[in-house]
Amino acid sequence: MNLKSIKSFQRFFKKPAEAKQPTNKRAKSSYRESSVSRVIRKFEPHKPAKSHKHHQTSFKVKLATSLAEKKSAHRLAYEVYFQKGYIEKNINQEHLLLEDQNKDTAILMVEDLNGRLVGSVTIVTDQDKPLPSSHLFHEEIEHIKHKGSIAEYTRFVISENARDSNHILSLLLNYAYMYSYHLMKKDYIICEVNPKHQRFYARFLAFNKLGDLKKCPLVKNAPAVFMYQEINEGRELLKKCQLDDKLKAKYFLFDQFLPIEDEKQAMIDLTKQNKKKFNPRKKDSLIYSDVGTLQAI
Repeated sequence: MNLKSIKSFQRFFKKPAEAKQPTNKRAKSSYRESSVSRVIRKFEPHKPAKSHKHHQTSFKVKLATSLAEKKSAHRLAYEVYFQKGYIEKNINQEHLLLEDQNKDTAILMVEDLNGRLVGSVTIVTDQDKPLPSSHLFHEEIEHIKHKGSIAEYTRFVISENARDSNHILSLLLNYAYMYSYHLMKKDYIICEVNPKHQRFYARFLAFNKLGDLKKCPLVKNAPAVFMYQEINEGRELLKKCQLDDKLKAKYFLFDQFLPIEDEKQAMIDLTKQNKKKFNPRKKDSLIYSDVGTLQAI
């Protein structure tokens, strides 16, 4: 047997390679990080905030009332959620909620100076219909309902290409907060959030966690926690923060909110854009007409 034959013989009976042992390295998540997640992760509590005037000149906050505006918000949400891996592809390229058909559902939009939509948040009320997070946090919502009425923040997105994302974030949160209080007259704010965002909501907005972490089937079993805030308690804290520098440093995001005394005018300006009027007959109150229903596709 020559040398070549011996080597072939050895290769044939070569001991099979051992299977690679699993490493201790944690597998990377299949979900891409969204722009909201990036803003929250990189949020700098000691970075000087830009003035409210900067917000007003750089961005415009609108209430979506036309079908075109609503579709624009649905498409932005679809784009963000699809890229993140939370939803499947659909022909309409819109991320719709069953609650879009409710007349009280509101969509707040932030546009840049070129009129481009850069962020939006949807606010849903508990008007005799289930809230978006009730499929997962029914017990938690029932617990809050016994105490007062609810507004839920959902479909909270910021464009991946938007600049000044941290200010878009504060604008959406600030206007959603004012809208829930002044126009919807709600007692509590709730939201279903990524566990990674839990500290942000608690640390900078004084939200509370209720219940345990759960997996949400509507977004491919992504983890979620239930958080809430009593609006009156939040407003009292906001007032104190605007007078106390130590509290302002602790609840940093409140410092980027409009002063309490400017809130009503901001809501009047918001509703004027959509031909809605302030009601002079009711002291300290605002009224708004139905924003219309949207047929789900």
